[in-house]
Amino acid sequence: ELGDRTVPDAGLGAEGSFELTFGSRAFFVSVNQALEPVVREKTKAGLGAVMKSLPRPAKTDDAALAKKAREQFDAFKKDLGAIAQRQVRRLERAMTTGRTWSVADFEERIVRHPLLRHLAQGLVWEVVEGSRTRTFRVDEVNASAKTGSYADERDKALALPRKGLVRIAHPARTPELGKTWALVFGDYQIVQPFDQLARAVTLPTAAEKKAKALDRAAKIRAPARKMLGTMESRGWSRDDNGHVGAWLKRSGDLEARWPISPGISMEDLRSAPDVTTETLEVIGADGKVMPIGALDDVFFSEIGRDIDAVRSLSS
Repeated sequence: ELGDRTVPDAGLGAEGSFELTFGSRAFFVSVNQALEPVVREKTKAGLGAVMKSLPRPAKTDDAALAKKAREQFDAFKKDLGAIAQRQVRRLERAMTTGRTWSVADFEERIVRHPLLRHLAQGLVWEVVEGSRTRTFRVDEVNASAKTGSYADERDKALALPRKGLVRIAHPARTPELGKTWALVFGDYQIVQPFDQLARAVTLPTAAEKKAKALDRAAKIRAPARKMLGTMESRGWSRDDNGHVGAWLKRSGDLEARWPISPGISMEDLRSAPDVTTETLEVIGADGKVMPIGALDDVFFSEIGRDIDAVRSLSS
């Protein structure tokens, strides 16, 4: 919640855009669903084609104004780069952990935020009301009316229930997500900020659900430094600040523990030898080892993606 309330706006106005001028020409600056800069020249006929940056000044432009506009745009682009990566990661984490927002907070903190609204329009969301769940996308944002308009998979308007909870849809929780929404996003040429509709889903076998160790996670050899960056970027924490003997990842009362051998010494990281993973275990709230089947499908699927990512480090 604190993260929602402290997201910078990078200088974008309430409408999620701002204007720069070269004197004889003006440009409308906004961002796309991946939080990349979008520039369009303002003309009498409307907005011009999408550009990634400001064009070079022409002889008819005011040189001083063009220089000032370029400096403003460069500063905006720098700030945006720093903010975007952090916010994309934060929302992806929200998807994988199943975090929910009230409808009121969703509209105030996400849909009407000058930056986050663009990420929101690149994702499929779910609204949960009791036992009923519906998927939707953010269609348009009306800043003056302080609300958004929403559409279902048939592109029909959808009203969010005031007492509902909103979360980012995950294909492991909603198996038909990609099939249902891929065509819609393709038709509108919507760029997703991270893999959602095409996200690989991995589910445990019947034998794995009963087992108390995940063998598919074992015997993967990888460079220590590469593993460190990969695991931390994917939300895993170290079991010790000085020497990493295992990676930990929590979901509710359950914690996945993935040991590595010989471990990683943080004091001598440069010369750390390759490490080899061992079988992964699930630890319950009482500290006891639980069957792998205790993990929900989303958490297990994300662990599967992490295992594949570590395996790719050795290739």
